Amino acid sequence: MTGYDDLLTAVIAGLLGSLVCGSILHALGELVVLGQLVGSRGTLGAWLFLLVGGVLGAVGYSRGVRQVAPLGFFASDPRTGAALGLAFGILGWLLAIVVVPRWVLLLGFTPPIVPVHWPSLVGLLVYGAIVGGLVPILRTRFD
Repeated sequence: MTGYDDLLTAVIAGLLGSLVCGSILHALGELVVLGQLVGSRGTLGAWLFLLVGGVLGAVGYSRGVRQVAPLGFFASDPRTGAALGLAFGILGWLLAIVVVPRWVLLLGFTPPIVPVHWPSLVGLLVYGAIVGGLVPILRTRFD
């Protein structure tokens, strides 16, 4: 698999995972919270933030599991890849709990953004499982 194919695999998985995650947040009425993080009052900013972040996250996941030998072995199967993706989603959510409140302060926002946002945990778990499960499936398609 070439580097281009690996990148394309991560981009496709990240976009699909982000679309499902965003759909969940939208259905729960929580998508607007993401828009607030980038200074947008509408959902367009939230969707752009989510899609770009989802692609970057999937690229990071794909590259990360390839760099660590035991993870690369487990990530090559869709089922164990989805499990690793769940762990990746939890890690991303925990990181967001630490980063988001500081980000909001740096941007000078004072909206009532709760640092522990449970709907985003649900969205990130689904996103992680989709990315983790799709990456090995797409890799075999490109090979």
